[in-house]
Parts: sequence; structure tokens; C-alpha cells
Amino acid sequence: MGEFIVQKGQTLSQIAKMHNTTVEAIAKQNGIKDVNKIQIGQKLTIGANPKETKTKELGDIDKRIAANQKEIEKLKSRTLTDQAKQEINAEINAMKAKLKGLAKEAKAEAMKQINAAEQKLIAAYRKGESAFNAAKQEVKKDFFIALGAIKAAYDGAVDGAESVAKGVANTGKKAARAARDAAKVNVKPQVKERTPDFSKMSKDQILAYQQKEINKLKNQSLTDRAKKEIKANIDAAERYVKNKWNSAVDGAYDLARDAYHGVRDAAKGFFNWLR
Repeated sequence: MGEFIVQKGQTLSQIAKMHNTTVEAIAKQNGIKDVNKIQIGQKLTIGANPKETKTKELGDIDKRIAANQKEIEKLKSRTLTDQAKQEINAEINAMKAKLKGLAKEAKAEAMKQINAAEQKLIAAYRKGESAFNAAKQEVKKDFFIALGAIKAAYDGAVDGAESVAKGVANTGKKAARAARDAAKVNVKPQVKERTPDFSKMSKDQILAYQQKEINKLKNQSLTDRAKKEIKANIDAAERYVKNKWNSAVDGAYDLARDAYHGVRDAAKGFFNWLR
């Protein structure tokens, strides 16, 4: 069914033939009483021929039935696996599209986080560098303090050793003078005397010689005793110097250890801060 506008020179019979219908059908559809009187520009509603329409409808139904039967056979021949594959592929394609969008968003967010982390690392590095330089200055300061303490301890030990050595020398001199005075001998190389022949000496001469030998031996023992005292004083001086030196070394070690602990604690604090 459609509309037709009458043109100049056209008759209702001509229009009916053009649309494969009858004059009566057009007149009935449009309420025309006189089939010979139509106007130019008149709108006509033209429907198909009932017979032809019915035939056409029957043909369409046959076509639809054949198409449906073909679809049924196609669906029957299709396996569940194929159907599942199609559904899975559809879901995969949809998921790919969704993941593509999510990946794009995630990439943008990751770049944003990376840039922020990079800025934080730069700031932390600068702050850590400043803290490291400050710690280095503290270590340098502690090192020079420890070095000064070691030098002072060493100088003290040297001064103490010199003082002790002078005391030992004075003691030795005094002991030597006392031994010399007690023996009443001059500090000169002694010439070895030959043993006299008692058979040619009188008893008084023998007694005088023996008394001389006794005094000599007594003086010799006093000299040995003075040597022992001097050695004892020297040993004491060495022990004193050694003790002073050990004390100085221990003090320097303690200072160095404290400085090391300070640096270690500063380093620990710095690395904990970096975390």
C-alpha cells in the first residue's frame, strides 16, 4: 500500500495498470464515485491486488519456512564446543578491549607514581648528602680530638720517662759515689796483682796482705750491690714508662672507639631515615 499523485493526462485505468491493480479497487479505496473524473495533483491510496497480495504472502511464508528450516539444520549441526568457542571468543574480545583501557589507565597512573617517587628520591638524596657531610665533619672533628689526646698522652709518657730516667741516673750516681766512698778507691782501671810468695814473707806482712784483700773484696761486693740497685731502678723506670704508654694507648683507643661508635650510630640513623 502507498500513495500516488495524479499527473496531467493520466487516467484511473492507466494508474491501475501501473500498479497491477484494478480501477474498481482504487475507486473503492479512495471513495471515487465517478471513475472518469480524477483531478491533477489528487492523492490516491493504492493497495496491492488482493489476489496478488495473497500470492505474495504465501511466497513470503514459504521463504520464511525454508529459511527457518535452514537455520534449524545449521543450529543442529553446530556442536556445543563451537558455541562455547564463539561465546569464549566474544568474552575474550570484550575482556581484551576492557584490559586495553585499564592498561592505558594503569600506565598513566604508574608514570605518575614513578615521577613522584623520583622526586622523593632526589629530595632524599639531597637531604642524605647533607646529613652525610655533617656526619663527616663530626668524624673529622672527633678524629682530631682523638689525635690530640694521643699526642698529649704520648708527650706525657715521654716527659714521665725522661723524669724517671733522670731520677734513675741520679740514683745510680749516688749509689756509685756511695760505693766508691765506702771502698775508698779511685775509679781507675786496676792492674791485676800477682799472688805473693808467702814463704818469703813475715807473718805481719802476710796479715797486712790478707787485710788488703779483704777490704778489696768488701768494696767489690758494694759495687755489685750498687749495680743491682741501679738495675732495679732502671727496671722500675721501664715499667713506669710502659704503664704510662699503655694508659695513653688505651685512652686513645677509647677515644677512637667512641668516635667510631658515633659515626656508626650516625650512619645507622641515616640509612634508617632513607628507608
